[in-house]
Amino acid sequence: MTMQGSEFRAARKRLGWTQARMAAELDMSPTFIGLMERGERPIERRTALAVRALEIDPGSHLGEP
Repeated sequence: MTMQGSEFRAARKRLGWTQARMAAELDMSPTFIGLMERGERPIERRTALAVRALEIDPGSHLGEP
């Protein structure tokens, strides 16, 4: 499964999350989230799968802010 930066950003926005929230949920830095969204870093398969899973069941994440 591949995911483009624009798809990654769209998924985050559908969840209603900031880059900081997405970073916390995926255990990444907000800077790295921005790099992936801009296409400056590749989105690993496991990250794409995690994002797809969150979109299916946004209540499945572990941390509530």
